[in-house]
Amino acid sequence: MKSAAKVIYIVNINMGEYKANIPLDEKAFLGSRVKEFRERFGWSQTELAKAIGVGSAQIISAIEGGQREIKAWELVKIANSLRISVETLLRADSKPEPVLLWRAQPEAGSREIEALFIQRCSRYALLEEWCGVIPLQELKPIHFHGPDPQFAQIEREAENCRDSMKLGGRPACSLAKTLQEDYGVKIFYEELGDQGAALSAKGDFGFGVLINSSNAPWRRNFSLAHELFHLLTFDHWQSPRQEQFADVFASALLLPTEPLLNVLGSRISDGKLSFESLVETAREFDVSAEALLWRTVNLGRTKKEAVTKALGNPRLRALDKANRVWTVPEALPERYIHLCFAAYRAGKIGRAKLAEFLEKSLVDLAEEMNLQKDEDVTSDGENQIAVVGC
Repeated sequence: MKSAAKVIYIVNINMGEYKANIPLDEKAFLGSRVKEFRERFGWSQTELAKAIGVGSAQIISAIEGGQREIKAWELVKIANSLRISVETLLRADSKPEPVLLWRAQPEAGSREIEALFIQRCSRYALLEEWCGVIPLQELKPIHFHGPDPQFAQIEREAENCRDSMKLGGRPACSLAKTLQEDYGVKIFYEELGDQGAALSAKGDFGFGVLINSSNAPWRRNFSLAHELFHLLTFDHWQSPRQEQFADVFASALLLPTEPLLNVLGSRISDGKLSFESLVETAREFDVSAEALLWRTVNLGRTKKEAVTKALGNPRLRALDKANRVWTVPEALPERYIHLCFAAYRAGKIGRAKLAEFLEKSLVDLAEEMNLQKDEDVTSDGENQIAVVGC
């Protein structure tokens, strides 16, 4: 019978040094961990073998069966391919899995998307820890009595949230920045196709939101506000109409009553709002024309039948499309990238780990850093400025 004693397992490679307490029978332990995360990722042994470049599913089978020792480079490639850290793969004590909630889950590839999202959120949290960044505030949960609150109550909660977060009269303009910088919510963007809209998560890293980068910015804004409702009610309230309530919350949050009615009042002529003014107002609040129209219904300013008819009008669709000018957001947010370089400059991570977190090759990172170094050099060599009165 083999001893249950623990040993220190160390991997020294160019990606860093990893230490963990694992069972003495390390081959069986690591094999079981590889199998667990491969199955969770939704891959076959053949797919994992191809991803790490070993060419044969039999090798993966032998590793998972504890019949073959894992080489250091294989360990790192397996972890990278399955979107987990080497530390996680080596950890003997399992941590609770993050809770995930999809809005319109893609038919294919959702497990890979989830794994990448969780990996990025975990890295984001590590960067904040290394850089000493602490959220200024915590999200205050919303509590409802029963599974079926009135829409008016949902709207009041949205107003309270907007006021407490100081989002102002055009909340969409500052919502993402406020959630990231003040509340520590990890926000990422990924192409999710025509079906996938958004994914929210709660884990050791805190809260995270994944938004479909394929959508127009005003739809992305609505998705973020929708997911915020889920973050505020995540683990203490459920309802069969949860998605509908989240839409009501998002609409009320992004289209505050008084500012919206003031703008509409200035653009209404003879009791009518032109399609041009409708689209212009939607863009001012950074929401879709459809979201704006349904908000006017909820406020009792428009009939449902009139909105349905307007949304089916080709001219409104043409005007809305003509005003659609936008850029696709980067996969890694600016704040995340800033923290990567801050951690590197502070000596918390090396260049290899920096490249890993930035999802770049070492060659590409070296070229980028050399270019940045050239741009930072001034003709007279000065790199500081005098400041008076602070």
